[in-house]
Amino acid sequence: MERRKVQQTGSSTFTISLPKGWACEHGIEPGMQLALRPHDDGSLVIGTGDRHEGTPTVDLTGASSDTVRRTVEACYRLGYDRVALVATDGFDDEPRRAVSRAVNGLSGFEVVDENEGRVTLGCLLATSEVSIDRSVVQLQYVALSTLGDAVSALTADDRDLARHVADRSEDADRRAAVVGRYFERTLRDHETLDELGLTRSTLVDYHVAADQLGSIAAAAESLTEPVQRDVDAPEEWTETTKTLVHRIRSLVEDAVEVLFDGDDPSVAHDVRARAADVADDVDAFDTRLYAAADPAAPAFGVVTDGLATATRQADGLATRAAMASLRRLVSRTGE
Repeated sequence: MERRKVQQTGSSTFTISLPKGWACEHGIEPGMQLALRPHDDGSLVIGTGDRHEGTPTVDLTGASSDTVRRTVEACYRLGYDRVALVATDGFDDEPRRAVSRAVNGLSGFEVVDENEGRVTLGCLLATSEVSIDRSVVQLQYVALSTLGDAVSALTADDRDLARHVADRSEDADRRAAVVGRYFERTLRDHETLDELGLTRSTLVDYHVAADQLGSIAAAAESLTEPVQRDVDAPEEWTETTKTLVHRIRSLVEDAVEVLFDGDDPSVAHDVRARAADVADDVDAFDTRLYAAADPAAPAFGVVTDGLATATRQADGLATRAAMASLRRLVSRTGE
């Protein structure tokens, strides 16, 4: 970091010298006009002109359908408004179907133009239409409801509800991807951060929380494994799962509340302590499953894996909430 002294020219103009090395590196000469972009976080970005991102091009010649799908998802997450996928030998039906499946799972992403060897994707989701904090609240709702539906499907042996849980998990992925997309955009575009109306540290909190809530929803799908395998399990196991899910839901609710509004880190630390207790009980439950030598144990092992994952993610939520609340506390006390 370099420091420059601010000087006053006349009665109303402040001047500051530019580092010569930086100016030469970017081709800046006397008489040129520079673009100055002040931002809400107090920074002033200096550039040589208007930023134009253009349309990135990704060569997918010979790529598998899975690679095509993952590339589309990554381009969305990186925050590009438009991206072109090209293949020198053209796209056959399977890669095109992979593109369609991928964009169908991403909010606002569409195929805007295509020909034999090129598919152009565009995002129609405007930053002004996005509320990151509301997205996190919606993700919390999806994660909690997915956990609740999963344990209901398990206890009632309801296959239709189990399929609904899978759909809800995909919904959580879609919402988490929106948050991740705008987080990535702000890394290279300060204006997006201003449009979102968030500080960078708060956006990091929400980005981490969104990924963790999405992972909790995905873990909930594991709880329906015995239903999908048509496995009859002892009622004691389903009741234990129900109790553990109730405790995990409580962890998530409390962690998100602290993330948004708390200024006492000890509350989040308490959530972490409770999460450690839940993790111990999940481990003990898993040990009992295999000690029972029941044919249903392998399917229920998937359940305990899901419970363990959800608990770890809830602990991660509480960790991020503790950081957010400490930052808020320090800001208010001026320390």
